[in-house]
Amino acid sequence: MNSCRRFATSCIAFSTVQFNQFHTHATKTERAKWSTKDVYSNPLSVLEPLLLIPLFDEKDQIFKPSVEEIKKAQDAFRPERGRSIEPLKGVINFTDLPDTRLPEVAFIGASNVGKTSLIRSLFFNPPDLRITVSKKPGHTKVVKIYKVNKAFCLVDMPGYGENMPPWYVESAEEYIMKRQQLVRTFLLIDGTTGITEEDRVGIEMMEEFGRPYALVLTKVDLTTHHIILKNLIELKKERSSWMRGALPQPFLIRCVAVSFPYHKFGILLCYSINYAFVKFLIARSN
Repeated sequence: MNSCRRFATSCIAFSTVQFNQFHTHATKTERAKWSTKDVYSNPLSVLEPLLLIPLFDEKDQIFKPSVEEIKKAQDAFRPERGRSIEPLKGVINFTDLPDTRLPEVAFIGASNVGKTSLIRSLFFNPPDLRITVSKKPGHTKVVKIYKVNKAFCLVDMPGYGENMPPWYVESAEEYIMKRQQLVRTFLLIDGTTGITEEDRVGIEMMEEFGRPYALVLTKVDLTTHHIILKNLIELKKERSSWMRGALPQPFLIRCVAVSFPYHKFGILLCYSINYAFVKFLIARSN
């Protein structure tokens, strides 16, 4: 993993140059504003007009679902019409994980990056679903699994970094390396700070095990467009240099605590989760 760190260091050194090449019209001080119109649009489309050259090529934007596909994907997360969201028992050791035989999607990231909040918002914040969210870093101490409509599972991993459980590294590595029904991992990065050394360690783990993963920038409504673009450009630079398993299209997610329609920031995530499940089921049936 030393080679990965050398790549990361070189990326940081050139990130300022990269940002100047893109050149942004975004203000450095005004907090990002996100329109409530056109709910089913990609949040990245709001940022593109602020740049002189495109941030992501057409080939990099691999998730472009229709409105009908988006609505169908969202329905899979609604706890209604006989469907259910069942929290399973939290576990610490890999060997204690339940054998549901259902495809799984995992959310990993640094402490307090917003993993649990994101999972709750994906379920449309149902009042009867007990998912505790805390502002204290390291609140989640066990691997939490939610079985959705008896069709798939979402896995909430404890955060790495501050207040990280002592067993985390061994169990997380074993889960990502050995869990056969793991179809996609979403690695969350704080959009207000950008990629950190802790994030690079998590990414190195994904790269080492050869598991595909997607990058998610959280809390994008708590900072300026300028900062978001700067962090996206740095992330793109590092991905191009040394991230072989990361999907080219990042996802932007708002802070759930802020009163703003969830759908605009979660629709592509819902769709990509469903897409990964469908691919898994097709492969298993062949």
